[in-house]
Amino acid sequence: MGAEPPALLVLAGSAEARAVLEALGGEAAAGRLRIVASLAGATRAPRALPVETRVGGFGGADGLAAFLEERRIGAVLDATHPFAARISANAAAACAAQGVARAQLRRPGWEGPARRFPDLASALAAAPAGARVLAATGRGSAPLLAGRGDLSILVRVAEAGDEIAGVETLVARPPHDAEAERALMRGRGITHLLARDSGGIDGAKFAVARELGVEILLAERPPAQPGPVLPDVQAALGWVRETLGLGG
Repeated sequence: MGAEPPALLVLAGSAEARAVLEALGGEAAAGRLRIVASLAGATRAPRALPVETRVGGFGGADGLAAFLEERRIGAVLDATHPFAARISANAAAACAAQGVARAQLRRPGWEGPARRFPDLASALAAAPAGARVLAATGRGSAPLLAGRGDLSILVRVAEAGDEIAGVETLVARPPHDAEAERALMRGRGITHLLARDSGGIDGAKFAVARELGVEILLAERPPAQPGPVLPDVQAALGWVRETLGLGG
Protein backbone atom coordinates (compact mmCIF):
# COMPACT_ATOMS: atom_id res chain seq x y z
CA MET A 1 0.00 0.00 0.00
CA GLY A 2 1.34 3.44 -0.97
CA ALA A 3 1.77 6.38 1.32
CA GLU A 4 -1.37 8.29 2.26
CA PRO A 5 -1.79 11.48 0.19
CA PRO A 6 -1.52 14.83 1.98
CA ALA A 7 -4.69 16.35 3.38
CA LEU A 8 -6.02 19.89 3.01
CA LEU A 9 -8.75 21.53 5.07
CA VAL A 10 -10.44 24.46 3.34
CA LEU A 11 -12.46 26.74 5.59
CA ALA A 12 -14.98 27.70 2.95
CA GLY A 13 -17.97 29.99 2.55
CA SER A 14 -16.68 32.30 -0.18
CA ALA A 15 -16.72 32.19 -3.97
CA GLU A 16 -12.94 31.99 -3.87
CA ALA A 17 -13.07 28.87 -1.71
CA ARG A 18 -15.33 27.17 -4.25
CA ALA A 19 -12.97 28.10 -7.08
CA VAL A 20 -10.00 26.63 -5.20
CA LEU A 21 -11.87 23.40 -4.50
CA GLU A 22 -12.95 23.05 -8.11
CA ALA A 23 -9.41 23.70 -9.35
CA LEU A 24 -7.99 21.01 -7.05
CA GLY A 25 -10.50 18.42 -8.15
CA GLY A 26 -8.02 16.77 -10.48
CA GLU A 27 -5.48 16.13 -7.73
CA ALA A 28 -8.20 14.73 -5.48
CA ALA A 29 -9.66 12.49 -8.21
CA ALA A 30 -6.19 11.15 -9.01
CA GLY A 31 -5.62 10.26 -5.36
CA ARG A 32 -2.81 12.79 -4.91
CA LEU A 33 -4.70 14.90 -2.37
CA ARG A 34 -7.34 14.48 0.32
CA ILE A 35 -9.61 17.51 0.73
CA VAL A 36 -12.15 18.41 3.39
CA ALA A 37 -14.21 21.59 3.15
CA SER A 38 -15.88 23.20 6.14
CA LEU A 39 -18.92 25.48 6.14
CA ALA A 40 -20.03 27.39 9.22
CA GLY A 41 -23.71 26.77 8.46
CA ALA A 42 -24.70 30.43 8.09
CA THR A 43 -26.51 29.73 4.81
CA ARG A 44 -29.59 27.52 5.03
CA ALA A 45 -29.23 25.84 1.64
CA PRO A 46 -25.67 26.29 0.35
CA ARG A 47 -24.67 25.00 -3.05
CA ALA A 48 -22.93 21.65 -2.74
CA LEU A 49 -19.14 21.72 -2.85
CA PRO A 50 -17.26 19.18 -5.01
CA VAL A 51 -15.46 17.54 -2.05
CA GLU A 52 -16.21 16.04 1.34
CA THR A 53 -17.96 18.79 3.31
CA ARG A 54 -18.72 19.22 6.99
CA VAL A 55 -21.17 21.84 8.24
CA GLY A 56 -21.09 23.55 11.63
CA GLY A 57 -18.52 24.64 14.18
CA PHE A 58 -15.60 22.62 15.50
CA GLY A 59 -16.02 23.64 19.12
CA GLY A 60 -13.53 26.48 19.17
CA ALA A 61 -9.78 26.34 18.63
CA ASP A 62 -9.37 23.19 20.75
CA GLY A 63 -12.02 21.33 18.77
CA LEU A 64 -10.43 22.36 15.49
CA ALA A 65 -7.00 21.29 16.73
CA ALA A 66 -8.42 17.87 17.59
CA PHE A 67 -9.96 17.62 14.11
CA LEU A 68 -6.63 18.48 12.47
CA GLU A 69 -4.92 15.75 14.43
CA GLU A 70 -7.64 13.15 13.88
CA ARG A 71 -7.81 13.72 10.12
CA ARG A 72 -4.03 14.16 9.72
CA ILE A 73 -4.46 17.53 8.04
CA GLY A 74 -1.25 18.87 6.53
CA ALA A 75 -2.42 22.38 5.60
CA VAL A 76 -5.35 24.70 6.25
CA LEU A 77 -6.54 27.30 3.75
CA ASP A 78 -8.74 29.87 5.47
CA ALA A 79 -11.00 31.08 2.66
CA THR A 80 -13.88 32.21 4.85
CA HIS A 81 -15.75 35.50 4.59
CA PRO A 82 -13.46 38.46 5.42
CA PHE A 83 -15.62 39.25 8.45
CA ALA A 84 -15.50 35.73 9.91
CA ALA A 85 -12.95 36.92 12.47
CA ARG A 86 -13.69 34.31 15.13
CA ILE A 87 -13.28 31.39 12.74
CA SER A 88 -10.01 32.81 11.45
CA ALA A 89 -8.68 33.36 14.97
CA ASN A 90 -9.60 29.79 15.95
CA ALA A 91 -7.87 28.47 12.85
CA ALA A 92 -4.70 30.40 13.63
CA ALA A 93 -4.63 29.10 17.21
CA ALA A 94 -5.40 25.50 16.24
CA CYS A 95 -2.80 25.38 13.49
CA ALA A 96 -0.17 26.88 15.79
CA ALA A 97 -0.95 24.26 18.42
CA GLN A 98 -0.67 21.40 15.95
CA GLY A 99 2.18 22.77 13.83
CA VAL A 100 -0.02 22.77 10.73
CA ALA A 101 0.68 25.18 7.85
CA ARG A 102 -2.03 27.81 7.39
CA ALA A 103 -2.74 30.71 5.05
CA GLN A 104 -5.62 33.14 4.57
CA LEU A 105 -7.16 33.88 1.20
CA ARG A 106 -8.20 37.54 1.57
CA ARG A 107 -9.76 39.04 -1.52
CA PRO A 108 -9.13 42.77 -2.03
CA GLY A 109 -11.65 45.22 -0.63
CA TRP A 110 -13.08 48.45 -2.03
CA GLU A 111 -10.30 50.94 -2.74
CA GLY A 112 -12.45 53.84 -3.87
CA PRO A 113 -13.68 56.80 -1.83
CA ALA A 114 -15.90 56.07 1.16
CA ARG A 115 -16.40 57.14 4.76
CA ARG A 116 -14.70 54.34 6.67
CA PHE A 117 -15.50 53.18 10.18
CA PRO A 118 -14.09 50.54 12.53
CA ASP A 119 -17.40 48.68 12.72
CA LEU A 120 -20.95 48.60 11.40
CA ALA A 121 -22.43 50.31 14.45
CA SER A 122 -20.31 53.43 14.02
CA ALA A 123 -20.96 53.45 10.26
CA LEU A 124 -24.72 53.37 10.84
CA ALA A 125 -24.47 56.06 13.52
CA ALA A 126 -23.01 58.40 10.90
CA ALA A 127 -26.18 58.30 8.78
CA PRO A 128 -28.12 61.55 9.33
CA ALA A 129 -31.76 61.51 10.40
CA GLY A 130 -34.07 61.18 7.42
CA ALA A 131 -31.50 59.41 5.24
CA ARG A 132 -32.69 56.73 2.84
CA VAL A 133 -30.28 53.87 3.43
CA LEU A 134 -29.60 50.74 1.42
CA ALA A 135 -28.09 48.35 3.95
CA ALA A 136 -26.14 45.59 2.20
CA THR A 137 -25.46 44.00 5.56
CA GLY A 138 -27.51 40.80 5.79
CA ARG A 139 -29.73 39.37 8.51
CA GLY A 140 -27.06 39.52 11.21
CA SER A 141 -27.41 43.30 11.35
CA ALA A 142 -31.09 43.12 12.35
CA PRO A 143 -30.81 44.40 15.96
CA LEU A 144 -28.57 47.26 14.89
CA LEU A 145 -30.78 48.45 12.05
CA ALA A 146 -33.98 48.21 14.08
CA GLY A 147 -32.57 50.81 16.47
CA ARG A 148 -32.55 53.60 13.86
CA GLY A 149 -36.24 54.43 13.49
CA ASP A 150 -35.30 57.90 12.23
CA LEU A 151 -34.00 56.42 8.98
CA SER A 152 -35.72 54.87 5.99
CA ILE A 153 -33.79 51.59 5.70
CA LEU A 154 -33.98 48.95 3.00
CA VAL A 155 -31.86 45.97 4.02
CA ARG A 156 -30.87 43.38 1.44
CA VAL A 157 -30.73 39.73 2.50
CA ALA A 158 -29.70 36.66 0.54
CA GLU A 159 -32.43 34.21 1.53
CA ALA A 160 -36.17 34.27 2.11
CA GLY A 161 -36.91 34.01 5.78
CA ASP A 162 -34.19 36.50 6.70
CA GLU A 163 -36.65 39.38 6.85
CA ILE A 164 -36.15 41.79 9.75
CA ALA A 165 -39.10 42.93 11.85
CA GLY A 166 -39.63 46.67 11.61
CA VAL A 167 -37.21 47.11 8.72
CA GLU A 168 -38.07 46.76 5.05
CA THR A 169 -36.21 43.84 3.47
CA LEU A 170 -35.32 42.90 -0.08
CA VAL A 171 -34.48 39.27 -0.81
CA ALA A 172 -31.85 39.10 -3.56
CA ARG A 173 -28.96 36.67 -3.76
CA PRO A 174 -25.62 38.14 -4.90
CA PRO A 175 -23.95 39.03 -7.12
CA HIS A 176 -25.89 42.15 -8.14
CA ASP A 177 -24.92 43.72 -11.45
CA ALA A 178 -24.46 47.42 -12.02
CA GLU A 179 -27.69 47.87 -13.98
CA ALA A 180 -29.77 46.35 -11.19
CA GLU A 181 -27.97 48.38 -8.53
CA ARG A 182 -28.50 51.58 -10.50
CA ALA A 183 -32.22 50.90 -10.91
CA LEU A 184 -32.60 50.07 -7.23
CA MET A 185 -30.78 53.12 -5.91
CA ARG A 186 -32.49 55.52 -8.29
CA GLY A 187 -35.92 53.95 -7.86
CA ARG A 188 -35.77 54.08 -4.08
CA GLY A 189 -34.08 57.47 -3.82
CA ILE A 190 -31.17 55.99 -1.84
CA THR A 191 -28.94 58.62 -0.23
CA HIS A 192 -26.56 56.34 1.73
CA LEU A 193 -25.11 52.87 1.19
CA LEU A 194 -24.27 51.00 4.38
CA ALA A 195 -21.96 48.04 3.83
CA ARG A 196 -19.05 45.99 5.08
CA ASP A 197 -15.82 46.04 3.11
CA SER A 198 -16.18 42.39 2.10
CA GLY A 199 -14.76 42.65 -1.41
CA GLY A 200 -15.39 39.88 -3.92
CA ILE A 201 -17.80 39.57 -6.80
CA ASP A 202 -20.51 41.80 -5.33
CA GLY A 203 -18.74 45.14 -5.64
CA ALA A 204 -20.92 46.83 -8.25
CA LYS A 205 -22.89 48.59 -5.52
CA PHE A 206 -19.88 50.71 -4.59
CA ALA A 207 -19.15 51.87 -8.13
CA VAL A 208 -22.82 52.68 -8.73
CA ALA A 209 -23.14 54.53 -5.43
CA ARG A 210 -20.14 56.67 -6.35
CA GLU A 211 -21.60 57.33 -9.81
CA LEU A 212 -24.95 58.44 -8.36
CA GLY A 213 -23.54 60.52 -5.53
CA VAL A 214 -24.76 58.10 -2.86
CA GLU A 215 -22.59 58.38 0.25
CA ILE A 216 -20.85 55.13 1.18
CA LEU A 217 -20.68 54.27 4.90
CA LEU A 218 -18.20 51.42 5.04
CA ALA A 219 -17.28 49.17 7.96
CA GLU A 220 -13.63 48.14 7.74
CA ARG A 221 -12.84 44.43 7.77
CA PRO A 222 -11.05 42.86 10.75
CA PRO A 223 -7.27 42.57 10.39
CA ALA A 224 -5.81 39.39 8.96
CA GLN A 225 -4.30 36.80 11.28
CA PRO A 226 -0.49 36.56 11.37
CA GLY A 227 0.95 34.45 8.58
CA PRO A 228 0.66 34.21 4.79
CA VAL A 229 -2.13 36.29 3.23
CA LEU A 230 -3.05 35.34 -0.33
CA PRO A 231 -4.87 37.86 -2.56
CA ASP A 232 -6.57 35.56 -5.05
CA VAL A 233 -7.35 32.01 -6.16
CA GLN A 234 -4.18 31.54 -8.18
CA ALA A 235 -2.01 32.54 -5.25
CA ALA A 236 -3.95 30.15 -3.02
CA LEU A 237 -3.49 27.26 -5.45
CA GLY A 238 0.22 27.96 -5.63
CA TRP A 239 0.49 27.96 -1.84
CA VAL A 240 -1.42 24.68 -1.49
CA ARG A 241 0.65 22.92 -4.12
CA GLU A 242 3.95 24.15 -2.73
CA THR A 243 3.04 23.48 0.90
CA LEU A 244 1.77 19.95 0.25
CA GLY A 245 4.38 19.06 -2.37
CA LEU A 246 1.95 18.64 -5.25
CA GLY A 247 4.11 20.25 -7.91
CA GLY A 248 2.82 22.59 -10.61
